Amino acid sequence: MDIKIHIITSTILAALLYNFYGLWVLLVVIVGTILDIDHFIYFYRKKRKLSLRECYAYYKHIDRHKKFAEIKDAIFIFHLVELLILFLIAGFFNRLFLLIFYSMLLHYILDIIYEAKYLGGIVKPYSIIYWLVKRKE
Repeated sequence: MDIKIHIITSTILAALLYNFYGLWVLLVVIVGTILDIDHFIYFYRKKRKLSLRECYAYYKHIDRHKKFAEIKDAIFIFHLVELLILFLIAGFFNRLFLLIFYSMLLHYILDIIYEAKYLGGIVKPYSIIYWLVKRKE
């Protein structure tokens, strides 16, 4: 999904939460935007290149041509439901973690909708457990 969509939707969510959290809602925008850094980490591990432009082109090529086999072994560490659950639990102890949880949840939902609508189904594993099981197959 295009980063602009994540920035816009995170900003809208931040505006909705502002009365409850004040300026801390900036965390929502920051997290919602930088969560995709794990795509860049995977790209670097695979291609040994530090170019954001090439990384963006790489994933656009995969999406456009549906070459999902190229990322079948990928794990996107910031897109895991287990991490989402950890932030939810931490949110019971510190409400700032709830902001991170809300931002991550919105990001995940948008990614899943995008994958289902434009890529024909869920492409990346959203669970470390699922990923580990699939790697053994």
